[in-house]
Amino acid sequence: MIENTEAFVLHSRKYGETSKIVEVYGKTSGKISLIAKGARKAKSKFGATLNPGARISINYYYKKTRNLHLLSSSDLVNSYRSIYEDFDKLTAAYSALEAVLYTQQTEEVNEELYELVGESLELIDGETDRGAFSVLFAFLLRFVAMLGFAIDLSVSLPSGKDNAYFSLESGILIEGDEEEAKDFFKISSEAYLTLQEISSSSSEEFARLKINQNLISEIHNFFVNYLSYHLDKRIVFKSMKLWKSLSEFD
Repeated sequence: MIENTEAFVLHSRKYGETSKIVEVYGKTSGKISLIAKGARKAKSKFGATLNPGARISINYYYKKTRNLHLLSSSDLVNSYRSIYEDFDKLTAAYSALEAVLYTQQTEEVNEELYELVGESLELIDGETDRGAFSVLFAFLLRFVAMLGFAIDLSVSLPSGKDNAYFSLESGILIEGDEEEAKDFFKISSEAYLTLQEISSSSSEEFARLKINQNLISEIHNFFVNYLSYHLDKRIVFKSMKLWKSLSEFD
């Protein structure tokens, strides 16, 4: 049976001598795996449409009894070209795609999430400087809410303290000391205030918010711990791991 959907390319890998296995998140299909035969040939009909982050329109042969489906055709809707011209943008975009890749069940459709991915890639594609990471963190705040464990940033920071304790279980700041905290993340006041600002800002505002390198790393670690706790498995953003290692040489 031939199916058609618009989709985002989440990940691709080599298969055999000339082909690729591509994982996409489709508007009407959810996350599915496709084999693109001949995709690595110089004159492949797929061209550059299968790069991670690309928004494409696909036709594929769907078989209910299989987890891998045959890709028939792929047309580019949006390549988000400027993302590939800036390492910060590429890292932020790939991290958002990884979040979808690692958490979504096969063929589980969520049009709201599909639209969120599109909105976020559009913002990252259009922003400058370190605003890409603000877009990523705004994406993750909405993303975890869609997963069913929203983060509550309504509690004010304790006065006169540089750090506070955030409950991973309840998703809210702990109004007390470390001794009262269970399954907590120690978060700096600066990181918490940054998340509050992102949460309360419009997309135009947070897309222009610059975050320094240390703060990016801390907020990323916060989301890794939060997602890992609620999904009961270790979540690793490979793109951010590479970004951190290369940033040490800046």
